[in-house]
Amino acid sequence: TLRDGRGRLLGQRDEGLTLRASRGRIAGVSGEPQLLWLLPEQPNGSFWLQQRRYRGALLVQLKEGRLQAINRLGVESYLPSVVGAEMPHQWPAEALRVQSV
Repeated sequence: TLRDGRGRLLGQRDEGLTLRASRGRIAGVSGEPQLLWLLPEQPNGSFWLQQRRYRGALLVQLKEGRLQAINRLGVESYLPSVVGAEMPHQWPAEALRVQSV
């Protein structure tokens, strides 16, 4: 689901979407807003951005004439993936538990 910064529905997409900055707006969607939310249809849905899979919602906004993408998801979903990615897999399980606190 695509929504602008005011929460107005811009459309729904099942296929890919290409966005770009153009004249102070986000080109590639109807209305060319300055702020765009990409929301998954399912609560545990995901999306792809530059060959990487992300969970949660995606905020796309203009910052200094360029697109900035911010992944928004709850801390309970974030911690398991980030702790495992930031620590060597050889470390003991207890170290992972302590790091996640």
